[in-house]
Amino acid sequence: MILLSDLPVLDECDQVYIAGGGPAGECLRLNPTASRLWRSTVGTLREDGLAALPEPSRSFLEQLLQRGVLRWQAAR
Repeated sequence: MILLSDLPVLDECDQVYIAGGGPAGECLRLNPTASRLWRSTVGTLREDGLAALPEPSRSFLEQLLQRGVLRWQAAR
């Protein structure tokens, strides 16, 4: 399984913006650290790799998974 997002994303000026990714459906602006994590994991991180991430990163991605911003898809 690979980590993916179906929401529209804008990656600009060293920050990632996710349309509809906020808790109330608003645009979510990631800080530079979270933006680097997004770029390095979305589309490449395998499900078994999530547990190997350091705690702040793992918790952040798990929250996005719970809110439906991210999802797992079978690898092709």
